Amino acid sequence: ADAALLSTPQPVSPTETLVPSPTISLPTATPVPPTATIEPSPTIFATTTPKYPEGSHYTLFYNETSFFILNRSYNRRSVSGFSFQNLNGDGTLGVEIFEGHRWKTPLVDYVPRNFCADISIYGDEDPPYINPAECQQNGSIQTVQTRFDRPEKILFWVPKSDSTQFVVFWLKEEVARCEIAAGLCEVYIP
Repeated sequence: ADAALLSTPQPVSPTETLVPSPTISLPTATPVPPTATIEPSPTIFATTTPKYPEGSHYTLFYNETSFFILNRSYNRRSVSGFSFQNLNGDGTLGVEIFEGHRWKTPLVDYVPRNFCADISIYGDEDPPYINPAECQQNGSIQTVQTRFDRPEKILFWVPKSDSTQFVVFWLKEEVARCEIAAGLCEVYIP
């Protein structure tokens, strides 16, 4: 039975050509010239496993002129515990940094559930500020503004030629890396 299977002609695949031979009835592969291999493009919206998946959930929304943080959890976490910093192309931390204590006031220590805090570039609304529907429902409890003509070094989420990501820290521990091009990042803190 095995000899019968070996002598039965096999179907020809698209890259094979039958080469007539007086003694062999089986197809043989014809060498195919090498072609350019198309490498898959890297996914810029890479997802990573959260370090604290059961932790307090926050969503970050951003574009070139505004940044919002939305508390999706029931936990009260001080805004002072957060800090954000851009990441250079070589993986080192950049100079653009925002420390959450800038959102803190005598009346604001944390972002309540389903509320937001934000940063905007005053005088630069091109593109227009984002206003996430989730933040419109209850509002933004605190806004920090920087002027477009005298920006501070706090624009960690704004695209730059050598910076495509920013890092989210909670109590000085890295808890997430966010792709700037994504415009959205999910963060979980302990």
